[in-house]
Amino acid sequence: MNITFHDTPSPYATVTDVFDTQDLQTFQQIADQAPMGDSWIENNNMDQYAWKLYHKIYPTLNRKTQDRNNCLECSTDASFFKIQIKKLEPGFKRNRIHTDSDWKQFVTVVYLDGQGLGTKLYASNEGDPERVIPYIHNTGYSMIPNATSWHDFDHSADFTEIRTTLMFILANRGFYK
Repeated sequence: MNITFHDTPSPYATVTDVFDTQDLQTFQQIADQAPMGDSWIENNNMDQYAWKLYHKIYPTLNRKTQDRNNCLECSTDASFFKIQIKKLEPGFKRNRIHTDSDWKQFVTVVYLDGQGLGTKLYASNEGDPERVIPYIHNTGYSMIPNATSWHDFDHSADFTEIRTTLMFILANRGFYK
């Protein structure tokens, strides 16, 4: 696993080789069984992996991130991970530049399979993206949702494969039940 921190347009980290071969196969099997669209899953092995990523990435991102959407305590006692598989058919368009919901304290998105454009990062809620995180198998990005973490994604009809991502989303128990 290799982690690189970035400051613009809003602090985020890119992570390559997120999972080792065995974990990747396990998570891929879970994703393969998920229906199209968004699926929330419960899996203790994934929870453990999410916390491992959190402890490697969050402290540095936290120092770099201003105006967080959710300032509640992040800890194993106060927070928990929601885990989502997102499978999109070619032609999916979100078309909405957004910052994340205020219940999200920390997010990691991992590109599992298929093909895609990656995630587009913006300086504001309009205009062209400043950066695009490449959609590369077993690569992902992490961020702490904040007032300037504008992003978007889609899955162009030019692609022929389903876009599958795995999301680890940290939520505070008192804020999200």
